[in-house]
Amino acid sequence: MHKLLKAIFALLLVLTIGEIIYYFIITKQIKFPLGKSNLTPSISVTPAIHPDTLSMFAKYAYDPNSKITVKTEFQTKIKDIAYDGRESGGSFYPFAMELITSNGREFWMLFPDYLYKKVKVFSKSGDNLKPIKTGELKVGDNVQLNETYNPYFSPLDPQQAESYEIYKIE
Repeated sequence: MHKLLKAIFALLLVLTIGEIIYYFIITKQIKFPLGKSNLTPSISVTPAIHPDTLSMFAKYAYDPNSKITVKTEFQTKIKDIAYDGRESGGSFYPFAMELITSNGREFWMLFPDYLYKKVKVFSKSGDNLKPIKTGELKVGDNVQLNETYNPYFSPLDPQQAESYEIYKIE
């Protein structure tokens, strides 16, 4: 009987040590990547529209005799230009520019046909404006993009865009 108790005790001791090894070695290997802190820097974003302004816009009711227009304006640099258009997401865009923002973000500005028809391009030197063609824009040019749109319409609705101007800054 005494030998049987010693054998059971030894078996339980071996099982306990095995569980401890499993817990500390095997489980730590599985959990370590998940428990590791993420040291990726977070991006600080300052909204371009104050939340109270968005709330105010949301309260406006549609009236066919009046409208709200929004004008966006930003300066950037041209990294690449697709004069002959660019395919993206299964759609073809007759004109596109890859832009670099002041904080280094790069993105393609794709002009659908309806928007490209509204694009007006100017060369701007001081107060002087001279109309030019999109073909006169070059990689490395500093440009200012001005868009006026009606927020009543969806961003995919051709009626949303009222005007689009590109100013090549000399």
